[in-house]
Amino acid sequence: MSANVLAIDIDGMNIVYGIVSPDGKVLEEDVLRLENGEASEVVRQVKFLIKSYKPKVEAVGIGFPGIVNPDSGEIIFDERSQKYEVDWDEDIPIAIDNDANLAALAEAWVGETQDVSNFIFIVLGESIDSGIFLEGHLYRGSHYSSGEISEVITSNKSLDCISGHNFPGEFSESDKSTLSFVCEQLSQGIQSIAAVVDPTVIIIGGSRGIKIWPLMEDELKEKIKHLNILVQPSALGPRASLIGAAKMALDEVGKKSAKSAQ
Repeated sequence: MSANVLAIDIDGMNIVYGIVSPDGKVLEEDVLRLENGEASEVVRQVKFLIKSYKPKVEAVGIGFPGIVNPDSGEIIFDERSQKYEVDWDEDIPIAIDNDANLAALAEAWVGETQDVSNFIFIVLGESIDSGIFLEGHLYRGSHYSSGEISEVITSNKSLDCISGHNFPGEFSESDKSTLSFVCEQLSQGIQSIAAVVDPTVIIIGGSRGIKIWPLMEDELKEKIKHLNILVQPSALGPRASLIGAAKMALDEVGKKSAKSAQ
């Protein structure tokens, strides 16, 4: 068995998975398309991947959208309010967490915030979410729901208005009104978040965030320049949650080794 791990990221109607090395390099990567995205289908496909790759890896890390208790392994509910009945029943370490938390974990591990104690990773994709790093540690909150920013109030009722669920379609440089709307809502959301957390850096990531960043960078920075916060795109691109899942799996391997040595 190699020292590599299997990383799995549940991303809307896709399951992105890959083999990741102990230094955070994605060695293999592929996508498994979901038919309906129902909880039972997600669990079935994830179990299939675990059984397929178990002989080749030391551990498995999984990122789910929604609220996850990483201590118990419970997926409380996802972004579609689906509840999961999961019994992994596998003789291999399995670590799970919210996908935005894992994106922040990856950025702190091998991204551009390795020396930053306080930052927020905003995932803009089919939904909008964030991972929060405070004083050098991932902050999950009392009910594992910190960073669930979709309900942050903006002039358009909530920040969820710019997620893929409520704002479908592609963006182009010529679509100035759409870009300005997204920038305005996002800047209001960032101001609200910054008033509470006071981060040093805000990272913009997620499938839509990565695509739209070059088109909104100047306007967004102008709107929030008074906050004295550095805003930048994820150095890891769309792989951030996948790499974060690998990091959590590797941490599980470390815990298992430490127990064996006692």
